[in-house]
Amino acid sequence: MGRPEMTPGSWGQIRIKQTSDGKFVGRVSFRTYEGRRGETTAQATTKVGVERKLKLKLPALIAASHSPAAASSVTFSTLATEWIAFEELKIPDHLKARGTHAEHLRILRRHLLPAFGDTYVSDITAPMVFHHYTKLAADHAPLARNVKALLTQILAHAVNLGYITGQNPAASVRSLRRPRRTIFAPEVDELRTLREATLAYMNDDSRPGPAPSMLLLDCIDLILATGERISEVLGLRFGKDIHLEGDVPYCTVNGAIKEKGGPKRWEPFPKTEAGRRELPLPDYAVAIILRRTIENRTGSEFLFHTRTGAPNGPQDVHRALRQVRKHSGLPDTFVPHALRKTVATQVARTLGLDAAAMILGHSKSRVTEQSYAKRDLRAPDARDLLQTQMNAIAYPANTSPDASGEPDPSNE
Repeated sequence: MGRPEMTPGSWGQIRIKQTSDGKFVGRVSFRTYEGRRGETTAQATTKVGVERKLKLKLPALIAASHSPAAASSVTFSTLATEWIAFEELKIPDHLKARGTHAEHLRILRRHLLPAFGDTYVSDITAPMVFHHYTKLAADHAPLARNVKALLTQILAHAVNLGYITGQNPAASVRSLRRPRRTIFAPEVDELRTLREATLAYMNDDSRPGPAPSMLLLDCIDLILATGERISEVLGLRFGKDIHLEGDVPYCTVNGAIKEKGGPKRWEPFPKTEAGRRELPLPDYAVAIILRRTIENRTGSEFLFHTRTGAPNGPQDVHRALRQVRKHSGLPDTFVPHALRKTVATQVARTLGLDAAAMILGHSKSRVTEQSYAKRDLRAPDARDLLQTQMNAIAYPANTSPDASGEPDPSNE
């Protein structure tokens, strides 16, 4: 039985052989969208490297001889399939997080394919994108922004492949301005209430189930000590990210515990490149780390781990906090992310927005200001300055007001 015929726009099986010098050479046949056959090769030190190089080359080779007629027959569904294959090449090299890719696939299936799936890519226009975006925004503006952002990425891929000539139609559609929301950053009294509620739940003998661990309380305290995301706190590792020697103990954010897009795992990169940072630790944070070091009987590399040594995940913390909120009647606004906003607010008030952005791992202080640092409604005390200004305005240069605010008659 012969091999199945390659359809236009596809490639065959990748064949890899090892050469005498230990390197690997791969070869693969492909068929362009016009039906023309071709073959390409790549060389690398590993089989995985060869396969990755070939898969990166193939989309451009297949599309290289696209005629306008061929490009005009490509549907959005076909484009989406090619975009997915290209994006999946980024995951092994940590150029894209699995959780981000899983979220993109969810948006694609639930929103973009139903709206544009059978539409020819060349027929997608800015007014079509604008209509779909505004329709979604009427019900859920944040979702509409995410859908339009993903559509912009996918259509940019179409531009690269020659399916669209000229400007990306989604890129020209402006997003609605985000309304400024009230930032919930718990103050000292509210944080005291949260810690007391957590301790009360832990010490409640009538509470069903096994005795809670120190997971939630320690996570709360370490977020308040560092401003880290909950996934970053849980990703701290002994001997790699925690540095207690020296005059200034600190921790380094090198990765995070992720749960979306697959099993719970540590991924070796933070949310953004700006998220890779070194954070000095206050004394109480050092005390927590030292205690957990002594209690680490499993030999786990993670500061926060289960009884088997596996890392704790964000859902473990969220689940524990939900139980505390239910037990104490605290509102749902008490979440780990709100504690990051407390850190941003306190640091911004004392050291400025740029310092708060660096601690939180934001590339620009604008994000910190808009969504994290709560605005201080009390203006600086400028009474003396403004009184001096009025004195200069209201009184001649050779007079000065007495305690009552009237000019001193002895100067007349």
